Amino acid sequence: MKKIHTLIFFIFMTGTLFAKTHTYYYNREWSRANPENAVYYREISDTRNFRGYAYTDFFMNGRPKSSGYMKKFNNKNTINGPVIIYDFDGKTAEKSSYLSGKKHGKEIKYYRNGAIRSITGYKNGMKHGKEIKYFENETISYEANYKNDLLHGTETFYKFNGDIITKIEYKYNKYDGKYIVYNENFPILEITYKKGVKDGSYNEYFETGMLKESAVYKRGKIENIKKEYYESGTLRSEINYNDGVVDGLGRYYYEDGKLLAEGLFSNGIRIGSWKTYNENSKISFIENYSNNQEDIERIEYSLNEILEAKKYFSKGIPTGVWEFFDEKGNKVIEAEFRDGERLAFRLLDLSGRVLEEVVYN
Repeated sequence: MKKIHTLIFFIFMTGTLFAKTHTYYYNREWSRANPENAVYYREISDTRNFRGYAYTDFFMNGRPKSSGYMKKFNNKNTINGPVIIYDFDGKTAEKSSYLSGKKHGKEIKYYRNGAIRSITGYKNGMKHGKEIKYFENETISYEANYKNDLLHGTETFYKFNGDIITKIEYKYNKYDGKYIVYNENFPILEITYKKGVKDGSYNEYFETGMLKESAVYKRGKIENIKKEYYESGTLRSEINYNDGVVDGLGRYYYEDGKLLAEGLFSNGIRIGSWKTYNENSKISFIENYSNNQEDIERIEYSLNEILEAKKYFSKGIPTGVWEFFDEKGNKVIEAEFRDGERLAFRLLDLSGRVLEEVVYN
């Protein structure tokens, strides 16, 4: 028995000591090439273990590029087992594992100082499981979960100091759940998604943490009332939506809660009579909209709600005859416009007769 053991050891050592190395040359696309035209060369050992044949890839200057094992799979030499990739200094830049030519297991990448850059799980050549990325100071910069190469679970981005920047929930590579943006670990934006589309609550915050804007989405479109707030927490506006379009009543408020303006929308544009109030809750002016919001009649009032002026606009440009009134409601001035240009100015007496007129060329 002792002689048999000695013979086996001798055969093993002889095979190891006298193993041959074969060299093959490749171009940049990893097609076989002549040595004078090659960019890389590969040395493959005759020595074989359960992983296959050991190989090392080199640049033509002799600097190592990668090393691992080859094994026959479907009559082709494929990478199998642990693989190491080297940087320009010959230091380890990446470690990974292959199974029958596909990444399978952990992939670890390194900074040039040796610190870990990232750890990613693979299964049959696809990202699967946890992926973690690091800053050079070894704090986490990114975390995510994958399923068959698709983002599935929570994806988180971090600042250098560890504060969260963004946290996103996925299902099969689509937003599904909460999408949260942070500022110093306080949320400043929260969106609810379903199958990649906004569906549910939408909240935006001031940096102080106070609510800035809130709405509800349904299948990607705002539904019902969208509200905006002052940083003090009081309501700034509430506007009705229908199928993602502004439609219905719109109200705007002063910071003390008093009504600033109100009116109706239809299919995204203002219609009818819009009233704007001063801080004493008295009407400041009324705007009457027509012709798809292109034509506006603006009626202005004094602090005591006494008529002061009537003005007309077409596509935002002054037009028609503007009228101005005294404190008793008498029309005392007319100004005539066409396409934004002033045509005439008339001063009137209390009976409406023209006292003075200036015509502009």
